[in-house]
Amino acid sequence: MPSHLIGLLLGTEDDWPSAFESLVTKLGPIRWGSEKHELTTERIVNEPFDLRSRPRYSLVIDRLAWWYDLPRAWLKKVALMDDVYLLNNPFTFQSMEKHSAYCAMMRLGLKVPETWLIPHKVPPSNPRFVETAERYNSPFELAKIGAQVGYPLFMKPFDGGQWIGVSRVTTPEELRRHYDESGERMMHVQGALEDFDVFARSLSIGAERRW
Repeated sequence: MPSHLIGLLLGTEDDWPSAFESLVTKLGPIRWGSEKHELTTERIVNEPFDLRSRPRYSLVIDRLAWWYDLPRAWLKKVALMDDVYLLNNPFTFQSMEKHSAYCAMMRLGLKVPETWLIPHKVPPSNPRFVETAERYNSPFELAKIGAQVGYPLFMKPFDGGQWIGVSRVTTPEELRRHYDESGERMMHVQGALEDFDVFARSLSIGAERRW
């Protein structure tokens, strides 16, 4: 019997998710066509994520990303790269940025270095944040992410351009310092491409050209 995990992306509320979880449990297996399908739910924890990680969810019901950037970026990744269905779609109120471009490029098979998204050093100035974080945010070790990506690496704003806020990082100590200085900007940690003589950027649509 196929099983489908529904992720619940939540903030401070508890009445709606508790009622939904209870209804899904009482519902039991459902029949679609000639098959029975089992539905289960899970409350999603907010944490750093590898852009190539594979989610376990078939559907995510979002009650949080309208004010919190970290889960909003994760939703865009799982929609673009992993075919996860979204109920409430963040693309309806924030379109494209560097983060979404990375996800789309990876999905297309383009060569993108190891890339992680890490939470804000200074969290959103929203009164809901503290209680939401206490319930659903997972602690993380920045040094472990740096070791996973490998040095040298670049720390850069997830939505930036023109090299604003970009830092080349060679040690765990530098990584911590630049993260502490990043303030309210949500950042990517991305592996560096060191073996090249010339850097050129070209955006194109159509067949690949060789120069």
